Amino acid sequence: MISGRKFYNLRKEGNLVKIDMDCLASNPCLVLGEYFMKVDFRGTLAYDPSARKVSFRGYVEPFPNFEMYATYNDGAGQRVFRRAHTAGPSRIPGAANQYVSGSVQFG
Repeated sequence: MISGRKFYNLRKEGNLVKIDMDCLASNPCLVLGEYFMKVDFRGTLAYDPSARKVSFRGYVEPFPNFEMYATYNDGAGQRVFRRAHTAGPSRIPGAANQYVSGSVQFG
């Protein structure tokens, strides 16, 4: 199985701490998915420590479903976003191109 994660461009912008990410994995739904049709997502994670808020803005593939969770001080994970697939496993056209965003604030 092919997989990869790249986290880069860690920076502070005002109150926010941001990091960019570019990730991929093999498509487990296809016999040759290990060699073709990579599933990828990319975007920016942001954390606002004063508001205890995590947010994500980026792009995902049309397949499979995507979701992201965050946790604070070992607490229960809370959903940042969830996106249902809009195409089948053989319809991954290349780079992630479906916009997604979300955030969660911890009390």
